[in-house]
Amino acid sequence: MTRVDFYIAQEGSRKELLACRLAEIAYQRGHQVLIIAPSDQLAALDDLLWTFAAGAFVPHGLHGQDEPVVLASAEPGGGDVLITLSPDLPQHLENFARIVEIVGGSEAEKSASRPRFRYYREKGLTPTVHNLP
Repeated sequence: MTRVDFYIAQEGSRKELLACRLAEIAYQRGHQVLIIAPSDQLAALDDLLWTFAAGAFVPHGLHGQDEPVVLASAEPGGGDVLITLSPDLPQHLENFARIVEIVGGSEAEKSASRPRFRYYREKGLTPTVHNLP
């Protein structure tokens, strides 16, 4: 069964940075990672994966490249871990062992995440919420 985790970032922190950190952890644990984000964020995420932490190495590429971490603007397939920064809901939940939803710390972003949380529950999944310090 797919595991769903909501990571609630502190208000003012960058969701993209959190996505990079989680992708690094998943990669180090041997997982295939798909990060989906709006197309206008992909280049910035690509750059950030090279620079987000001194000494960090996260081999990655854009959709169509054979890398452990793949960046895409849509859900092109599967992987072990889906990290989503996209406003679109994942449609193929069964393709992933784990789905990570990253939510900003503002009240508006938290409110916007609630229908997503309900969506997963309606699909028979039990999302877990992690409030980050």
